Amino acid sequence: YWDDQKFVNVSLKSGRNIQAWIDYDHIQDQINTTMALTGMPKPQKPLISRKNLNLSSVMQDQVYVGFSSATGNFVAEDYILSWSFTTNGTAPNLDVSDLPSLMWKKKPVYKTRAFIAGIKLLSLLLPLVAALVLLKRYQDREVIEEWELEFWPDRFSYRELRIATKGFAEWEVLGSGGFGQVYRGILPGTEQVIAVNCVNKEVREVMNEFIVEIKSMGRLQHQNLVQLRGWC
Repeated sequence: YWDDQKFVNVSLKSGRNIQAWIDYDHIQDQINTTMALTGMPKPQKPLISRKNLNLSSVMQDQVYVGFSSATGNFVAEDYILSWSFTTNGTAPNLDVSDLPSLMWKKKPVYKTRAFIAGIKLLSLLLPLVAALVLLKRYQDREVIEEWELEFWPDRFSYRELRIATKGFAEWEVLGSGGFGQVYRGILPGTEQVIAVNCVNKEVREVMNEFIVEIKSMGRLQHQNLVQLRGWC
């Protein structure tokens, strides 16, 4: 709207109450549309003005007065809070002191559709994520063999033995046994020297013999024998 020769931009979707004046001068065949925020005096300069508009050619002596609005492709709600009309002279002023305000309060974040949709999506994803985590743990679990239950020295992790043998370095190789290479190592945290016998993949078929040897070594104790500390 125009305010003292200065144009002021007002957003219709702001929800603020806006007052409009529509004046038609049948002598000059001119129609003016003036707008301002409710409660402000009528601006001197109209927002829209059109001359040479003879309404008598399109209007009968008796007509109905009403309102219509359009927002193009957008969806909106328009309200007429108060109005006055006269066919001769200036229309009566409106009492705008008791008009309701249509500025809607913003909903809290937890009440918005996006938040609710996010919660629903999260509630669907959480069981799936939990199932994947449990499946991963199940796949990564240590499988306990039957012979381990019968005879149970300490069990070491692959990481512990890798650190002890400096990554199974070639210079730590002590020799080769019947089931694979034997590495010298230092047990982490104890500084105790150990020998690590790595079973070759090629001798998997003789695993039963290897298990028998482990059981025997676990029960034997002699100063000239290496005591079995455990396995991985």
